Amino acid sequence: MHPVLFEVFGVPVTAYGSALAVSFALGIALAMRRAGAAGLDPDVIPEAGLVALASSLVGARLLFALEQPELFAAPGRSWLDLVRPLPREGMQGLSMSLGVVLAVVTVLGWLRFRGQPVLRAADVMAPSVALGEAITRLGCFMNGCCHGVACDWPWAVRFPAGSFAQRALGDVAVHPTQLYTALVSAALFVGLIRLSRRGLAPGTVFFAFLLLWALARLALDTLRFYPDAVALWPGSHLPVARHHVFVALLACVGAAGLVWLRRASVQHAGDA
Repeated sequence: MHPVLFEVFGVPVTAYGSALAVSFALGIALAMRRAGAAGLDPDVIPEAGLVALASSLVGARLLFALEQPELFAAPGRSWLDLVRPLPREGMQGLSMSLGVVLAVVTVLGWLRFRGQPVLRAADVMAPSVALGEAITRLGCFMNGCCHGVACDWPWAVRFPAGSFAQRALGDVAVHPTQLYTALVSAALFVGLIRLSRRGLAPGTVFFAFLLLWALARLALDTLRFYPDAVALWPGSHLPVARHHVFVALLACVGAAGLVWLRRASVQHAGDA
């Protein structure tokens, strides 16, 4: 675990922040390269990327605050901590499910405002999001956050004293759920790229991304540790957190979108 990679003039450069920056840069570069072939203005991609980054961080921070308000309402703390690091959690206090939802909504709105073909642009950007999550989760692993529940599997990881896992569960080995997510996201990235080369209806890659990402997240979260404070049903043995509502919403949107595209394709074929 290496939460801080190095310091520049006394300023720490964190593993999580570095992974986030690299994922953003690579995602934008990839989308810009693919934009021309899709008939899009490549200059719109960085704009949409900045909108996605800002809105996802805002949504992630808000959901974190909604799930664990005691961190901000405790004596000596303030809701201003939403925009500054917490003493122990730092700015890693993020719950990305609402971040993804808000990013999807704001980016689609921005693309429409800029006069771009929304679904085609969303298809171009979807693989970049999957690639970005794969890279960012490596930063989570080095930071020690987003860890799994205790397990005795051969590849279980034991984080050092003072880590998030040790504070939550004690001196036990846990599932490296960060690496699981990174591998699944990398596979999703490859699958989406291949899907995009099949000449399918605009929106297919985007809706497939929403559905597959959400289903993968729900499956992997059965192995991830969540405190009782974020449970949808506190005291229940079901590993269901409040943010899973947003994840399930994305799955429904993805499935509905694919069904809509399928019906539109069948109707078009019938009319022809």
